[in-house]
Amino acid sequence: MSLDSHWKVQYGDIIRELAGFQTKSLLKEFMDKESKRGELALFDTIAPSDEAEFNLMSSDTNFRADFEAIGSPVLADWLALQTPHMDVAQDKVLLSPYENIWAHWFRNIDEIAENANTESIKLKQGMKQIFKKQDTWLLDALSRATEQRGKDAASASAIAFPAGQQINEADGAFDLETITAIREKFEGNYLGDEPIYCVISPAAKKSLIDSSNSTLNSTDFVDSTSYFMEGKLPDVYGVHMIVHPLVTSFAGSYDDAFFAWCPQAIIYNQFDALDTKMDEVASQKFNTVLQVREYIGACRVDDLGVVQGTLGTV
Repeated sequence: MSLDSHWKVQYGDIIRELAGFQTKSLLKEFMDKESKRGELALFDTIAPSDEAEFNLMSSDTNFRADFEAIGSPVLADWLALQTPHMDVAQDKVLLSPYENIWAHWFRNIDEIAENANTESIKLKQGMKQIFKKQDTWLLDALSRATEQRGKDAASASAIAFPAGQQINEADGAFDLETITAIREKFEGNYLGDEPIYCVISPAAKKSLIDSSNSTLNSTDFVDSTSYFMEGKLPDVYGVHMIVHPLVTSFAGSYDDAFFAWCPQAIIYNQFDALDTKMDEVASQKFNTVLQVREYIGACRVDDLGVVQGTLGTV
């Protein structure tokens, strides 16, 4: 029995089915998603630099009749007639793709047949690694110190994340006061009515539960199974909580970290969809290699819709 299109198609179907299983990444489900292709993607972001004008109607001279009634109009009178210039600075966020790839070698056709199902431990572990890297880049986008922004690729420069969107809990405790501080940031940016998501480490979850007495319990936190069964995330004082083991990896010199965001503030882009290839390699004793690959990336398009948090001191 030789490797033919049957196995290639079957393994492709299995990988696509596993990609939708309950163990998939939760983070990207709560961010805007795009599928722009190419070696570089540009995402529009708008930053108004002027407020709306507010004038008392009885003192408004912005009409032609009022201008014509002036005996000796001056430049100021003419300017009052003009539509006010509202300067809107439209920028673009630049995003490059990253390859997310996993491969496994099968020694013979019997091993291929044994793993040709969604219960295969090898395939489930492989997809787990794919999901892990997806989450890694999403957390990288949330924690990134700068984003490349500009009118186009040639004029782009590194724009620093605003200090006003950072929270440090020097005592190292993630507690209810931390959650209210997160809400204060979003409400101060006119985002209080938007859904707010926060990803914390298992240690921060323990800190929150330990400090809350009977206010919280284990059912206030999400795991993939309960999310797909109930269709919603737990809401802790207006912030939807997700627990993720990779968060601490982005703490830098601090003890721990946490990140909060509104969905429209960050984009997950699928440059190239998840795909599979399966071939015999003659130079490797005719072993068969299965490759799973995609090209992905993530970026912030609105820094005011993101909060970066640290726990402890440097």
